[in-house]
Amino acid sequence: MIDAMKSSIPGRVELFHPLFVHFPIAFLLLGSIIWILSMILQPVMKNEIVTAARRGACVVIGLGLICGIAALKTGELAEDVVNQVICDPTITHDHDDWAHWTMAVFAAGLVVAGVTEFFPATRRWKSSVTVSRTVVTLAFIGGMACLTWTGHLGGRLVYEQGAAVANARHEPCPENG
Repeated sequence: MIDAMKSSIPGRVELFHPLFVHFPIAFLLLGSIIWILSMILQPVMKNEIVTAARRGACVVIGLGLICGIAALKTGELAEDVVNQVICDPTITHDHDDWAHWTMAVFAAGLVVAGVTEFFPATRRWKSSVTVSRTVVTLAFIGGMACLTWTGHLGGRLVYEQGAAVANARHEPCPENG
């Protein structure tokens, strides 16, 4: 499928990744912040508002995961091209691995959140709901940490290695020695 996409996209395929990658970053961070704020403000806000905020956070994180799939696929398109011009292709592999971990952590948190928030039968026991919401909160915090590290590695690819930068001043790679 990736080869079919490459042949149907003219020009520099590595430039599509930056176009897609910022949407999941924004959605995943926004959804996580909404979720965390709903947990913090729960004691002082009406239950209906908190429930709506949590459900909204789930929807926003779901959108982030959908956009994340596009970011992963366009990253796969860019990888071969980028690895030909950078000095350290291990950063590309680390960036890809962390992107997959980010998606997995957010997806796991979203599954638990979705079951807890959208299926009333699961809210019968208050202690299990508290544990579930705590697990989700920790997952979203962990997901934000993974997302931050993934972004850091992406920044290193662009700003230290010159990945996908037209007319970049490429200096010879230091010898591995």
